[in-house]
Amino acid sequence: MSAATKAILAINNMEDLKEAISAINVKGREPQRYAANNFSVGNWVQFKSKTGRIVKGQIVKINQKTVKVKETDSFTTWTVSPTMLSRQGI
Repeated sequence: MSAATKAILAINNMEDLKEAISAINVKGREPQRYAANNFSVGNWVQFKSKTGRIVKGQIVKINQKTVKVKETDSFTTWTVSPTMLSRQGI
C-alpha cells in the first residue's frame, strides 16, 4: 500500500476527507487543462473516433475540459478531450 493510500485511510473526519477528495479531483483534471493550453481556436487537429476513424478538423471553441472540433469533411462538430487531439499539418 502506498504512502498516499495510507494517509487517505488515516483521515478520520468528513471535513478532511472532503478536502482530500477536492485535491484529488483538481489533480485529475490537470492533464486536460495543460493539454488544452497547447491549442488555440483555428488550429487544425485530428483524433481517432470511437470507431477507429481518423477525424480531421478545426478547433472552434476551447472549454475548461473539452475542445469543440468542426470536422473538415462534414457539418459535424465533435466535443473532444484535448488529450485525444494531435496537430494536423495543413
